Amino acid sequence: MSLHQKDYHALSGCWSINDIPLSPEAFRVYFHLFCLIEREQKTQPSYREIGLHCFPSMEEDSARNKAIRATKELIDWNLIKVEKIKTDRGFHSNNYELTNNSEWQMPCVKSGGTV
Repeated sequence: MSLHQKDYHALSGCWSINDIPLSPEAFRVYFHLFCLIEREQKTQPSYREIGLHCFPSMEEDSARNKAIRATKELIDWNLIKVEKIKTDRGFHSNNYELTNNSEWQMPCVKSGGTV
């Protein structure tokens, strides 16, 4: 499974991406992934690559960490699915998939009232 276009309607329909109270960082990362699909370019961007693209004014480690947090937020809302693929060298890469808007859901609230 790679970053590919499913039958989803991120920009239309009853519940659009704009209706979800995402952080600006998660919104930015979502649209970066969306654009990668539209251009059919790289299918497995690393957190580093996402961070440097989406947050170019930040230091590399800070941008990577921001990309990780934004990606987690997208996963929590079920806006994306991530499949970890282990490489021959023992590392892993992530395959990203945007979900259909019918699969989007509010994150579960953890004890203490935070998501």
